[in-house]
Amino acid sequence: MHQRKAVEEVFRRIGRNIANFQALERALKSLLPTLSVEGAGSKIQPNKKLHEKALRKQSLGSLADTLHETIFQKPTEQSLEGPLDQDEGPRFLFGFYREASPDYVRAFKRRWNSLVRERNNLVHRQLSEYDLTQDAECERFCIYLEQQHGRINMMAEDLKSLDSHRVMLSKSFAEFLMSKDADKFFETDEDDA
Repeated sequence: MHQRKAVEEVFRRIGRNIANFQALERALKSLLPTLSVEGAGSKIQPNKKLHEKALRKQSLGSLADTLHETIFQKPTEQSLEGPLDQDEGPRFLFGFYREASPDYVRAFKRRWNSLVRERNNLVHRQLSEYDLTQDAECERFCIYLEQQHGRINMMAEDLKSLDSHRVMLSKSFAEFLMSKDADKFFETDEDDA
């Protein structure tokens, strides 16, 4: 009877961790299309929808790579170059990125890569690595799953923080655009000569 409860606890923790891995995937799929937005004003929303669609079937590993490439790379004006269709209107480039030391960037990527490997191992192999007929093995697996849960939560908190900063920046930018300061900022000195 005790062994059955131990196995049930293992499966409860496996289910919780898999659900949390899926929540990380959903959070990335929601966040990534908003970190870098570009194009003509009339095409920004359709471009975002295309980006969301492209991310829809990507794996956690691909999403983590895209996050890494997006948040540590300063947006460029490259996409704004080229012929301008007069019906398009002005083009915009809005990007959110994080400045960090090379060591931080490497550590960030290493943490995500490690978590992706853990997720793949949990889904595809890990059950066969433990003898669930033994209480001690169930307990050992539960300890590992609890530690993994902590690592998943740490990454989820990272994403929440990143999203919070992105929202704050977006709101500040929107407020600026609606202010008199924006009018002054975008004014040009006309030369009547």
